[in-house]
Amino acid sequence: MNEVKGAEHTLFQSKIYCVLLFMLGSVPCFWPNSGLPLLWAFIAGGLTLWYSVSVWAIDPNEPFDENGRMPKAAKSFFRSLYYLGYMFLLLVLVSAIPPESLGYFGPLSQN
Repeated sequence: MNEVKGAEHTLFQSKIYCVLLFMLGSVPCFWPNSGLPLLWAFIAGGLTLWYSVSVWAIDPNEPFDENGRMPKAAKSFFRSLYYLGYMFLLLVLVSAIPPESLGYFGPLSQN
């Protein structure tokens, strides 16, 4: 809703969202009994970094393209869709791996 408070405020909220995503990905570190392996923290951190780079690259003063969009913001939006898809797919895959086969990267409650 950048029409309400402006592009700068929307970008600020997006950056806070990225920080919260990093915290969400680190659940295995501060809640070892969650059942998520440590591998998930590395995967989620890497994907969140990949997505966050696109958020930090947005220029709120960027001119609109012929479609009426800010090109960097549009790229970041489409990257966010890939981010959500990758997060879901990789969470399912990581959860399917038997924890004992992950060794050090398994759940911290087992290490």
